[in-house]
Amino acid sequence: MSTSKLFTPGTEFGTVPASSSAGKKLTLLKPSSRPLAPSVSVSSSSSGDSREIVLSCVVLISEENMPKNGNDIDFGTPINFQVNGLVTDVNKISIYISNGGSFIPSKNFYPFVVNIQFKPSQVSHLNNNFNSIKVINWDADPEGSRGTETTVKDPMGG
Repeated sequence: MSTSKLFTPGTEFGTVPASSSAGKKLTLLKPSSRPLAPSVSVSSSSSGDSREIVLSCVVLISEENMPKNGNDIDFGTPINFQVNGLVTDVNKISIYISNGGSFIPSKNFYPFVVNIQFKPSQVSHLNNNFNSIKVINWDADPEGSRGTETTVKDPMGG
């Protein structure tokens, strides 16, 4: 796993630790040459004029990108994710999640839960009532990155 910082689009939200340890290994029939899209659930709550968004993302990390201790996977090393946000429209934001350098193809993947919280008011040019989030498992090669777009429902039913 690379320790150099990967260029990621958008404004840095910060580093978020995985909120779970590695889940059960998932094995594909054929190796994937690109990162796999994350699974995303979103909740939105409002209090007065303030709105808070909570994303729960399942990000799949290739076995080859897992931290190693010699030739073995080091399950004791915490996994941290760099999270950036890019407003592509006043009603849409793209969230980029990266865990290091370039993706290394594999047929084995480990799921990690990554929770991200933010308020639209903390993000320049984002409408408080925005309705779309795209979460992207970011790779050094933008063509290889994969994302999932999710609709954000207004908690007040609007």
